[in-house]
Amino acid sequence: MMEPIKFVHPNPVSLAEAKRRMHDAAAMWCRIYGVEQRWNGDRLELRGSLLNGHADFSEKEVVIELTLGPGAQTAKDRHDVESGVQEALDRLLSPGAP
Repeated sequence: MMEPIKFVHPNPVSLAEAKRRMHDAAAMWCRIYGVEQRWNGDRLELRGSLLNGHADFSEKEVVIELTLGPGAQTAKDRHDVESGVQEALDRLLSPGAP
């Protein structure tokens, strides 16, 4: 099993706005990749065959930890997830994002 992938991203918007933005994007990704999402307070939990993990939201930052499942264990899979999540965080949590 690969080590978890961890992201720490500054949150320049309100907590509610960050959660709204991430919820909308995560709903689309979850449908595409067959991952279930569930909110538990300020934590978005993700469960599926390709990955498991969570995103913790605060006024200052968003911390995401993901573990790839058996169907996504190659170095390329890890790189694709890392670059995709980082790109999404940069886009979704920019001050001027919709």
